[in-house]
This record gives sequence, structure tokens and C-alpha cells, in this order.
Amino acid sequence: MVLAALRRDYSKLGPRIRELQHEVTCECAGVTLRLHFPAFRQGKTTVQELVELAWLHLTPFALTRKEIDAVRALQSTLPFDDFLIKTTQLNDAAAKLFIKAHKATNRNGEAGELLLYLLTEWILGAPQFIAKMTLKTNSQMPVHGADGVHVRYCPETARLFLYWGESKMYGDVGAAITAAATSIAKSLQPNELDHELQLVQRNIDFTGLGADGKAALLRYLDV
Repeated sequence: MVLAALRRDYSKLGPRIRELQHEVTCECAGVTLRLHFPAFRQGKTTVQELVELAWLHLTPFALTRKEIDAVRALQSTLPFDDFLIKTTQLNDAAAKLFIKAHKATNRNGEAGELLLYLLTEWILGAPQFIAKMTLKTNSQMPVHGADGVHVRYCPETARLFLYWGESKMYGDVGAAITAAATSIAKSLQPNELDHELQLVQRNIDFTGLGADGKAALLRYLDV
């Protein structure tokens, strides 16, 4: 698979995030509705366990693959204790970035974006393409638009799919859906799509990709 090197193992999410089976259909063509909820134990949701598990995935969500792979490459060259220090520093950097983004936006959206990242990588099998958390905390690079950018390669059609994710963490489900639909409608405007593609082109990261994956991305993005 072209993007297989970017896929991660999310098997541990299954016991924490369950899928709601439903027969709801949408009159809008091309819309697929997937509903998920925190698992229950003895009639109570296991939210705390879900938070703790999600936090373990913070580093690959917040940091670029290039940063992570640079530390991973040291595993065979450093003594175990030194390598442990490097990984701890990497995780600390991700946590600080997450907290910085939270303070900068003054909202709780980052937690929703982390869940969006996990669901998109796990359910859709589409690895994150750009670590927007890094861009959001860069004062020299104001970032707007989608909350997540993911990519999936379809070997049957030899086509590359880019996913723009929108996250809304509201206390009211209806309000969240309405807000998300409004944001999605805005993001589909030609100028917004151009902005997102330019963002991808400027921050493209080929780390972990084979020659076929890189060629497919270059063809799609025309860079």
C-alpha cells in the first residue's frame, strides 16, 4: 500500500469508542453518517479512560512525522536511558504545544481536534497529512480553515483522497452539527479550498512515504 508506512495501530481504541448502529439515511447524495460514543461500564461512560488513551496519541497528532522520526532514528545509536530522555522531551514538546494552542484560542476545541484525528486515522484509514497544531502555534503563520488534513490512497482506482476535517465540541449535539455544517459550507468555497491546497503545498511532509506515495502526492497537488 502506498501510504501503509503512515498508518498506525489503533486497535486499543475499540474498547473505548463504540459505534452506534443505525438506519438513518441522508437525502444528500455522497453523505455517510457514522456515529460513535464512549464505551459504557456498569451504566456509566468511560470518559476518563478515553481521555487517558487519547492523550497517549498526542505526540503524533501535535508534532510532524519528521520530528518524531528524527528521535526514533536515535533508538539504535543511543544508550537506553539517553533515548528515554529524548522520547520524554518529545512528548513534553507535544504537550506544551497542545497547551499553547489551547491558551491561544481560549477554547476547548483542541480536545475535539484530537478525537477527530483519532477517528479519521482509525475509521477512515487516512493518516494525518499536516500537523496543524504546529502551524496554529506559529505566530508567523496564521492558519485558518480545516481542523485536520488527512490523506488516503485508493489502490483500486490509483486515486489520492484528501480529507479536510471539522471538529465541534459542544454540549448540544444539534448545535454542534449546525455549526459544523456552516463551517463545512464555508470551507467548500473556491477561495477556501485554494487556501487549504496552498497550505498543503507549502507544508508537505514526505517523511515515511515511499516513492509511489510521493509521486501520487506530487501528481495530485501539481507541485
